[in-house]
Amino acid sequence: MGLLGALGCDQGGTRGPGFEALRSLAALSPLTPPVDRSNRYADDPAAQAFGHRLYFDGGFSGRSTLVDMLGRPVGVPPGRGEKGTLLQLSCATCHDPARGGSDHTSQAQVSIGVGAYDVSSQPSTNSAFNELWYWNGRNDSLWAQILAVTESPVSVGGTRLRVLWRLVDGFSDEYQAIFGPLPVEWSLADQKAVLAADGSCNRGPAGACPLPLCLEEGVGTAAVSCRPRFPFEGRPGSTAGCQRGSSTEPFGDAFDCMAAADQELVNRVYVNYAKALAAYETTLISQDSPFDRWVAALDEEGVDNDGISERAKQGARLFVGDASCIECHSGPLLTDNNFHNVGVPQDGPFVPTEDACPEGFGRCDCVNGKSCLPWGLWDGLSKLKTNPFRRDGRYSDDPSDNSRAHFYDVDLSEAEGLKRRWKTPGLRDVAMTPPYMHSGRYRTLREVVAHYNRGGEAVAGRDPKVVPLLLNDEEVDALVAFLESLNGAPMPEAWVTAPELPPLTEL
Repeated sequence: MGLLGALGCDQGGTRGPGFEALRSLAALSPLTPPVDRSNRYADDPAAQAFGHRLYFDGGFSGRSTLVDMLGRPVGVPPGRGEKGTLLQLSCATCHDPARGGSDHTSQAQVSIGVGAYDVSSQPSTNSAFNELWYWNGRNDSLWAQILAVTESPVSVGGTRLRVLWRLVDGFSDEYQAIFGPLPVEWSLADQKAVLAADGSCNRGPAGACPLPLCLEEGVGTAAVSCRPRFPFEGRPGSTAGCQRGSSTEPFGDAFDCMAAADQELVNRVYVNYAKALAAYETTLISQDSPFDRWVAALDEEGVDNDGISERAKQGARLFVGDASCIECHSGPLLTDNNFHNVGVPQDGPFVPTEDACPEGFGRCDCVNGKSCLPWGLWDGLSKLKTNPFRRDGRYSDDPSDNSRAHFYDVDLSEAEGLKRRWKTPGLRDVAMTPPYMHSGRYRTLREVVAHYNRGGEAVAGRDPKVVPLLLNDEEVDALVAFLESLNGAPMPEAWVTAPELPPLTEL
């Protein structure tokens, strides 16, 4: 009968709804990212080229923490180095743009940075098309997601002050050509030259604090110390205000103890750094896959064109038909940009369970719904509500952008159904981006198809649409073949490999 007939086409060639569903998978090919009103640099070639250099630079990362998201110790391996080791991780370490923007370096089912994440990394390729970012949707722009991952104590482990100083030391001219002056007008060497062993500033011959590198700090009108105006490390602490030297705040609360105006200057630089990285990632688009070529030739050459194999064509038919994959993997990116519970257990090393988040536990409390990591979308939206870097906030290039307002306004006290739901990933380049599912549970596409074929696992809140597919081995093979046909053509090598970078100076 042929694939067209199987999809509802009559002998005269009239195409039925199944054929149109099939064609819709690549209807917008070649892919064009949506305009990001919150980032006016997204389509700026200079910002994209600058972001390419930042993407491969290891100077923004911190030291190995060897903990997971709940503060539990992580061994070596799978950690990347002894605790306290300066790892020099770059974005490309866990998101290789030459391999679908995915992590091929972690030695665990979740991603390993300076510590162990609670989920597997998501590809950076095609990430500009997302509506919300992360498996749990806790960010509403690509640049805000980059800000979060840079300071994550298990991912990059950096700080916004480290970002500032790396830009000053290695990328000053490039940054200022795009974004304007940096707040630091002196070099890293100049700053180091005035520092004492305890991190304070040495006073000049007349006892003066060396302005503008350092500022007087005191109680009332009595100056008691001379501190760097912009410390080398620091990010906001968990307690508002300055707790100078606190062991419970990051880097002795160095950032929170800065002048408020200087904190704002650092935040602006930090946001610009993320927007340049997002501009580069916006160019990472998977195109010209065998499937794209097959669909492009349907009108002129028909279904029998050799863009994909016969087995992959059978898989395409199953994808839009009996396997019902298209219900969640629709559109040109093969994702509905939504969140679902597809019966994936919350298990595996470093994957937190609800039992591990008891009442009163500061890092994760699933009894009172405070940072309950296993709850997926529910937890993500709770974090999005208070995120200072939302696209409707003051760091957005268009704060009037209300395109995500429907997520901000969700009443979580009435949203039980949002718990344990995770983002539907796009399927382009999927054969290059294992492991799969939010927990990284599966290493192969065959394992993923087998999961859906048995109707997932019996977990709380599983979507009732996830039922056994009853596919035989040949049909499973066909679906895998179709998924393998979604890998895009290689991107220009110079654009997805490390450029020449400035030497790294230890802070």
